[in-house]
Amino acid sequence: IMKKYTTCENYKSYKDNNLWLFDERFMIYTYAYSDKTINEILGIKDDSTRPDICIFTKTKENAQDIVIIELKGSDATGEKNAVGLTETNKYTLKIKQYFENNGVNVRIWAYLITNLGDKEKRDLELMVGIQKAYMPKGEMYYIYNDKLNSTTHIYSLETMVEDAMSRNQLFLDILRGDQ
Repeated sequence: IMKKYTTCENYKSYKDNNLWLFDERFMIYTYAYSDKTINEILGIKDDSTRPDICIFTKTKENAQDIVIIELKGSDATGEKNAVGLTETNKYTLKIKQYFENNGVNVRIWAYLITNLGDKEKRDLELMVGIQKAYMPKGEMYYIYNDKLNSTTHIYSLETMVEDAMSRNQLFLDILRGDQ
């Protein structure tokens, strides 16, 4: 998705990453960080928390859209997924507080990419507030946290790739006149 321990400060470096897999909106960004601590990203002292990928974009309303991506391995279980949700909330809170303290309104989109077997899906479906959506291949779960102004999406790497391929294939078909 993005080379580990790197920083991209120019969206024109799109060849250096595959951020488009999440959403084409996130292709135009101000900064993208991979495996950098929040301290390194924002200059917050005494903070060693480290999202796997963190992206900052600007919108017309001068609000900052922030994307936080947490990747769990294919061996992820219900416990690792719960930790992943906790981690994304922790990163979201720290980043949100930083921007709000500087008078900037933020919207945060969090993604937890993980293994979703039957047990993990059942665990997610039992969690209060979690919604389920069907994708071209597999399911996606999401939850909106109004206290953080954040939506967290939870799905597998296979579902993410299949969804990106479907979105882009339709676009290519339209451009070619196949639709």
